[in-house]
Amino acid sequence: MSNLLHLRIFISFQTSRLIGLYFRSKLKEHMQYCVDHPEEISKLAKVKAQVSEVKGVMMENIEKV
Repeated sequence: MSNLLHLRIFISFQTSRLIGLYFRSKLKEHMQYCVDHPEEISKLAKVKAQVSEVKGVMMENIEKV
């Protein structure tokens, strides 16, 4: 393989590695937030359940029409 190809592979690998490190850090921060603020996560789950319930009612109403 040529030196240029080796360089491209190396740069690609290093870029992927840096992106992985960045997202690993962000994921760790988000998970820690979830652990530290369970009440916020509960609120979100409650809102999602309410949205699902409203969606179900709307679908039933559409079917009736």
